[in-house]
Amino acid sequence: MAAEEVAMGDVVRTIRTMDREFMDNVAAKNAARVAEIYADDARILMPGRPVISGKSEILAFYKAALDGAGGGH
Repeated sequence: MAAEEVAMGDVVRTIRTMDREFMDNVAAKNAARVAEIYADDARILMPGRPVISGKSEILAFYKAALDGAGGGH
């Protein structure tokens, strides 16, 4: 059981590290780095919108989203 707890702790730390990296790069408007976090075959699913598939579409999505975030204020 102790090995399972250590492994779970490693998983939790990895998820928190990836989440922090994601959020830091979103805040920095670094679309390229955000897209790199995703797997090659990743998909983003949002209600009422077409599926965003693969890194090239994910990169385009984040470029548009982050370039528009807070622009013109």
